Parts: sequence; structure tokens; C-alpha cells
Amino acid sequence: ASFLNLARSLDWIKHPELKQGKKVGFYMEEAIKLTDAQKKLADSIPGLNCSLREYQKHGVSWMILREAGMGDSDTYDPLWKEVTNLETLFYFNPSTLSVSLTRPKLSGESCKGGILADEMGLGKTVQAIGLILANPPAPPSQSEQAGGMRRG
Repeated sequence: ASFLNLARSLDWIKHPELKQGKKVGFYMEEAIKLTDAQKKLADSIPGLNCSLREYQKHGVSWMILREAGMGDSDTYDPLWKEVTNLETLFYFNPSTLSVSLTRPKLSGESCKGGILADEMGLGKTVQAIGLILANPPAPPSQSEQAGGMRRG
């Protein structure tokens, strides 16, 4: 608990709006929008004998969708920055030096997987375990069983 308090105090220096009562993890929730049904993917994971915090549920739900190649069709690409100080509104990607007149969205088809990069102590391990338990491997096929092939 003391680490989380320290992390919050450091965040208040960089992001004073946190003092106004916004919850931890609001940056991810604003960048990665999930429907109510998608958010419920991590509500009950068979075999996970602990309760996930809301931001952990959000992360696990997002990872489940990413592994399935779904979930980002309505999410804007966070690499594109809005430029409003000129006459025309446009979006700029500093990593590729590209410009667009429309705000680009992420494509689930072109980008599967992701990076779980929460701060230290926020439960990345339990989120990874939750993902593994929520997405177990398929049982061996009959041909694998007949051929004596072992999985794992």
C-alpha cells in the first residue's frame, strides 16, 4: 500500500488532475475503450482464486481480445497526436513522421498481441495468469493422440 501511495504522489507531480479524484488506470481506460460486454470477459476466470481490481480486469479483457485478434476496431491509435494550432485540424505520427486528416484507428487485423506495461507492483503477474487461465490450450486432436505426440 505504501508503494501505491508513493506512486500516486509522484503521479500528482506530473499529473495534477489525479488529485481531483480520478482513479488509477484512467489513462489506459481512455486510450483503450471496451464495451460493457468486453469488460466482463475477466469477471469470472475459472481457476483464478483471487479478485482482480478494475484496472486489472480491464487489462485482462483487453489481452483476451488481442489474442483473439479482436477488440481494437473502435480504438484510436495512441501514436497519432492531434494538431490544432493551425487552420486545419490534422493528426501527426512522430514515430513515422506521417500526417493524416482523419484520426487513425487501430486495426485488430494488422496488430495482434501487445505489451502489458503497468507500473511495478500493480499486478502484471496475476493479469498474465488470468489471461493464461482464460485462454487454455485446445485439447489434443485425435491424430495427435493416435500418433503419441505429447503437448507441452
